[in-house]
Amino acid sequence: MNTQADVALAARIEETVRAVPGVVTVYRPGSLAARAVAAGAAALAGLADPSSLVHVERTAQGLRVEAALGVHEPESAVSAMRDASAAVLALLSAPERAVAEVVLTVVHVETRLGSAGESASGAGLLAPEMN
Repeated sequence: MNTQADVALAARIEETVRAVPGVVTVYRPGSLAARAVAAGAAALAGLADPSSLVHVERTAQGLRVEAALGVHEPESAVSAMRDASAAVLALLSAPERAVAEVVLTVVHVETRLGSAGESASGAGLLAPEMN
């Protein structure tokens, strides 16, 4: 991302994706190592907005958008991805804007256990006889 317009576009894309039913949160895409290298290179070049969770890149073929999502378990990850992709493509649809690729990846599925709102990362994961 290297222009104010790209920073604003990334923010609009993030807002659009967060509004999709079933999407819990948005994460920075890529592995930890890849994000560290990209952040360092972008900082040296003065190109990146460190607060952006959506990566927007202008290529010869058009815009390339990448984001990582967390979704609710009750909402199908496939359904949330399909709806998020459609929402991003609708946002980006403009005659003057070619879209080369939209890459969305589910990196976290939030699971709720029981009525008390226990999450899969919390207590109560083992069967009663194993606790």
